[in-house]
Amino acid sequence: MKECLSGIDNVKRAREAVNYLITRPRSEMVGLGLIYGAPGLGKTRFAMRTAFKSGYLYIRLDSTMNQRSFLVKLYQSLQYLYAVPAPIRGSRQKLYFEIVELLISSPQTVIFIDEIDYAFKDKALLGTIRDLVDETLCTIVLFGMQDAKQSLLRANAHYFDRCNSFCEFHKLSPADTALIIKDACQVEVDAEVANWIHKQSKGTVRQIVKLVDYCERVAKSKNLKIVKLDDIHGTEADAD
Repeated sequence: MKECLSGIDNVKRAREAVNYLITRPRSEMVGLGLIYGAPGLGKTRFAMRTAFKSGYLYIRLDSTMNQRSFLVKLYQSLQYLYAVPAPIRGSRQKLYFEIVELLISSPQTVIFIDEIDYAFKDKALLGTIRDLVDETLCTIVLFGMQDAKQSLLRANAHYFDRCNSFCEFHKLSPADTALIIKDACQVEVDAEVANWIHKQSKGTVRQIVKLVDYCERVAKSKNLKIVKLDDIHGTEADAD
C-alpha cells in the first residue's frame, strides 16, 4: 500500500481551515482553530502527515499529560526547530516564558495539538494553550473528538470565542473512498469491490485502509492483476 494523503473532502476543508489561520490578519485575530470529528475519519492522519510535510509541530496529548509535561514536550519540539537542544530545567513559569520568547521570534510557527479532549478537564493546561495564542502570533490548531466543539464551549466560553476556524470531519462519500483506493492501492480493484470497501468501511478512513490492504493480500495470494468481488467472496470475515 502506498502512503499518501488523498485530497478527499475532509482533507480539502481542513487545509482551508489551516490556511485561513495562517493567512489571517495577525494583529487583529489570534491563530486558534479546532478540527474535530468521530474516530476513524482521518484527523490524526491529516495532522501528522501535514505537519511532517509542512514543517509544523505535532504534539499529541495523552491521559498522563499535565501543564508542565506539555510545556516540556513543546519546548523540546521548539528547540529542535529553532535552537540548540539543551537540558530543560526550571519552573513551569520559566518554561512558559522561554517558549513565548521562541514563538515571538518565530511568528510563522504552526502547532498541531492532537487529542485536545484530554485538556478539557485540566484548566491549567487548557489555559496555557490559550495564553500562547494570546501572547504570540503563532498558529495553533486543536484536534478533537466529535463533541470537542461543544466541550470547548462548556469548558470556557471566552476560549471558544478565540477560535477563528472550525472544521468538522464527516463520514466519507463513495467518491472519497474511490479516491483513497486509487491513490493508495497497489493493485487494481473493480467498481464492485470499491463499492464493497465503502459499505464495509462505513465511511471511515481507518477501515478503508484495512480493506485496501486486505485486497492487496488477496491479489498477491491469488496472483491477480485486478481484484473482483468473486475473489473476496467467502473470505470477507478475514478482513474484520
